[in-house]
Amino acid sequence: MIAVAATVGLILGLSAITVPGDKLTISVVLYILIPIAIS
Repeated sequence: MIAVAATVGLILGLSAITVPGDKLTISVVLYILIPIAIS
């Protein structure tokens, strides 16, 4: 989970896009945890 957030942050960092940590956490929950929970 932490690795996924770090990877997303790294990708966004390489894209020169600044994303607040809370928004990053929310997006990780929405796009990863919820689909896993549903499946």
